Amino acid sequence: MKRKIAIILALLTGLMFFGCRTVPKPITPANPFPVGVEYEVLGRVILDEPRLANGYIKLFEKAKAEYPDCDDVVNIWVESAWNGRHYALSGLAIKYIK
Repeated sequence: MKRKIAIILALLTGLMFFGCRTVPKPITPANPFPVGVEYEVLGRVILDEPRLANGYIKLFEKAKAEYPDCDDVVNIWVESAWNGRHYALSGLAIKYIK
């Protein structure tokens, strides 16, 4: 009986450590607003693509298409994710003032 309890506890402990690997860290925006430089916010950009087909580069390319003066995309959030296969990213397109 004690052996069965020990095995069950070991399995539950293993599940606690390895079962939640889909959330690697707390949800926070990536690429926060730059500090110590002046910039102008051009607008929000939303990219809704399959998981493997999106990311910062794709979001930046869409921002350049919508706002030709765009220098960077900051404050990036994962707006929605379903089934681990599809994500909607959003961020703010900015232009640095020189």
